[in-house]
Amino acid sequence: MSAEQPAGNTDPTGPATSGELGEATVFPSQPFLAMMLEPRKTLRAILASDTPRRYFWWLLALGTFAGVLQSALDPSLQSGATAAGEGGSGWQALAILMVGSVVAIPLAWIIIHLIAFLYRLVGGWLGGTGSLNNIATGMVWAQVPSILGLGLSLVLLVIYGPSVLVDPSQLGQAALWQNLAYVAIVFLQTVFGVWALVLSVANLSAAHDYGIGKALLTVLLVILLLGAIAIAVGAVLYGG
Repeated sequence: MSAEQPAGNTDPTGPATSGELGEATVFPSQPFLAMMLEPRKTLRAILASDTPRRYFWWLLALGTFAGVLQSALDPSLQSGATAAGEGGSGWQALAILMVGSVVAIPLAWIIIHLIAFLYRLVGGWLGGTGSLNNIATGMVWAQVPSILGLGLSLVLLVIYGPSVLVDPSQLGQAALWQNLAYVAIVFLQTVFGVWALVLSVANLSAAHDYGIGKALLTVLLVILLLGAIAIAVGAVLYGG
């Protein structure tokens, strides 16, 4: 008979240990719904489970596509016309966006891990114990509301047709029922966006095993750090 495995996590990508998040737990049975209702508790259970990276790539891919599509449907950005090119059809624009999203997945992975590195660094200054991979995993799970927003963006495509990707300015300029649906969807997407920010803070609290106040402070410090880096890079590149 083989030796009994320890109760801690055995994932080679850097999962939580019993010292960080407690003994290994069963992965939540309804993680997507639970993330919306009890984000901090759910994230702790996910990170302390034997398979914390379950759904990681699906969430990353869907979150990336959600961001790209929502940007394409933003009339202020006019990104749909840019994606399709002059005279392009809505179906061409949709195909370009889907291909672009696939290409953007590795870039999204890099960005998430770079930000997770900063969260780990700054969180460590405040007494946090989260690992890089735990924080990155939590960041991906924090995109669940944005993925729900993807469904709403697809509803907009059904209501207005793919041509809206070429000319997003037609949003809110159609029949009354279409305009009302557009306003409702924009409102819900705003709510989901705010909730995604809440989940991001809850992720840091769960991964670093400290309170919400320190998690908020971590986010603010990372924003200031990124701003300082951007200013320094700009001074080097464009300074006289």
